[in-house]
Amino acid sequence: MAGTVSGNVHRRDDMSPRSKLYFILAGLIGAGLAVLFAAQAQPAALTSPLALRQGEIRQVERSLEFSVTTAGPLTLAQLEPRPELGDAGARYLCLDVKQQGTGNESEYGELICAGGSGNKVGVTPTGDEVSPVTEDGEIEATVESPEPETLKITIPLAELGLPAGAYEFRFISSDGSCGSEPGADCVDQLPGDGAGDGAGSFTLQTPVMAGCSGADGIQYMYGPRDRKLVALTFDDGPGPSTPEILDILDEKRADGTFFMLGQAVEANPELAREVTLSGSEVANHSMAHDAFPTTADLAETNDVIERIAGVRPCSFRPPYGSVDAPLTERAAGQDMNTVLWDIDTEDWTDWSSVDSVVEGTKANTQPGSIILMHDGGDNRRDKTIEALPRIIDELRAEGYTFVTVSELLGNEVKWTVPDSSDGS
Repeated sequence: MAGTVSGNVHRRDDMSPRSKLYFILAGLIGAGLAVLFAAQAQPAALTSPLALRQGEIRQVERSLEFSVTTAGPLTLAQLEPRPELGDAGARYLCLDVKQQGTGNESEYGELICAGGSGNKVGVTPTGDEVSPVTEDGEIEATVESPEPETLKITIPLAELGLPAGAYEFRFISSDGSCGSEPGADCVDQLPGDGAGDGAGSFTLQTPVMAGCSGADGIQYMYGPRDRKLVALTFDDGPGPSTPEILDILDEKRADGTFFMLGQAVEANPELAREVTLSGSEVANHSMAHDAFPTTADLAETNDVIERIAGVRPCSFRPPYGSVDAPLTERAAGQDMNTVLWDIDTEDWTDWSSVDSVVEGTKANTQPGSIILMHDGGDNRRDKTIEALPRIIDELRAEGYTFVTVSELLGNEVKWTVPDSSDGS
């Protein structure tokens, strides 16, 4: 991991009534803290167990991790995962994040609250534009309690859907003892001043795939069916359509996997590198789309992709989907899984339409599906470009999250977070 952005806040009882916010810029240290933000605030207004004492937030590769410590022991079952903050009786412990203004009209924010099930958190979109969270407002998370008064929560960024950028954050809590209207005597905030309007800052960055291992050499048509994760895949590039597809994935906060031809990578090195920098995965599709490529062909393709795109693939897709046991073994010898698909969008055919591509994909997708699309070729993939945002929107509305093939199949992926040089 090249760098991690974090923010932490703690409360000291000997502070002056006016709170102070300190920003400390540090270099990479060991596993890598790139920027550290600290804040100190006035003594807690609350004396209940939910009074806030300390909080920290940071990005760890592809996840958002935060921890919070309260004055007394926490009981998840007593907290509301999707509280109404205006409800005087609401009992909650939440992280409120909002993208800092950049002059654009669209800003993203989410209220992330502990409570209920121990492996999920409640998420309520806020801000000017709704973030792509699941319809029921609960997403998968790792929730730990290293101490009775401390919660540590880790959430994959793919689940949250927050775009890269600068954010403000605050922790808020209430013990449900507000008499008639929530106020400073029953709602706590960290960081915060006497007016309750303090905020910390952190920056989310796009993680870049730095390595992949752990492929078992098996042939896959789909991933595990127990979670609503799917993989969008694009074949034959990079090509003229790749930039627009990357723009759509970025706008929709969705990950993709690009099965690249070695000769196309050599012809379009900037595009190949851009795929990696976008946070998507690069994978092997042979040098020149010849059926049943040799061991030498697979190795050469991997060498080209690693030299230009910066990462050695651990997934291989056979051209035309033509595969036999010896080819799967050759791919395994190059530390790659052989990856086919269970959803063919037919974006490559003359007879399909944009509507049929979208509707067929929606009708046939299941948890774990690997979806076949195309970004390569000499001509623009207009049908793919037009259908892709609709596919993402339709599947996301059904609760699906978009991950790379390696993440779907459980490979060991190393991600790096670029260093932030501006301290924001």
